[in-house]
Amino acid sequence: MANGKLIQSVERSLDMLMQVAHSQNGLKLNEVAKLCGLKPTTAYNILRTVETKGFLSKDENTVYKLGPAISELSELAREDDIQELVGGHMEKLSKKYPSAIITFAERNGLEIYCRLRKSPHYRQVVAPYRSKYSSISGAAVRLLLAFAPDECLINYLSMNPDEDEERYRSEKNKIRTDKFVNPSKNGEFLAAALITFNNTEPFHAIGIRMTEQEAAGMDRKKIISDLKETTYNIDSDFSKRHK
Repeated sequence: MANGKLIQSVERSLDMLMQVAHSQNGLKLNEVAKLCGLKPTTAYNILRTVETKGFLSKDENTVYKLGPAISELSELAREDDIQELVGGHMEKLSKKYPSAIITFAERNGLEIYCRLRKSPHYRQVVAPYRSKYSSISGAAVRLLLAFAPDECLINYLSMNPDEDEERYRSEKNKIRTDKFVNPSKNGEFLAAALITFNNTEPFHAIGIRMTEQEAAGMDRKKIISDLKETTYNIDSDFSKRHK
């Protein structure tokens, strides 16, 4: 531990958070004060400050429970965990296919975007700007679209089905039936596979893209097999970390 004076108010705030976190049904002011060895007035001022920042919430019975900011921190930690976990497996896949572009796509609400990307132009996995990808560069994105609800599809296509019903049906049918399992389009080889992270609904996918020339002479079934094995290993490692 580094030497230096600790800030008492911060220590007390964290102690209170831990006490509330370990309680089954939350704690009242007097209970928090007693557990932390503080006067009720001191405890109240600290609790009010922590509540204002969203780390605690107080219900109609004046019982303190963990607030939304805790969930946000937890989600951010999970996001970092996923990025570290997925990035490592993308690096391994890239070593097998150094000329390929490998993408990791995510669905969040109505948005689907490429979250991680590894290509021969980058020395490591990068997080590109969240944007929609074309059917050529976003096999993983399109695979998620194939399983997404209609609202997500409408948002991605940026069209009003009522105004252009025929075109919408055509695009929808194309996306729903095209699962990007070993297709070749416009001189490129594309494939993608789903990652579940123990969810029943697919929110993530990993895809691979290379030119037909780069794929020439390769066993395409082996490429798809390696892709699916990568998703299996990601799911397996994620399960081990979150038992």
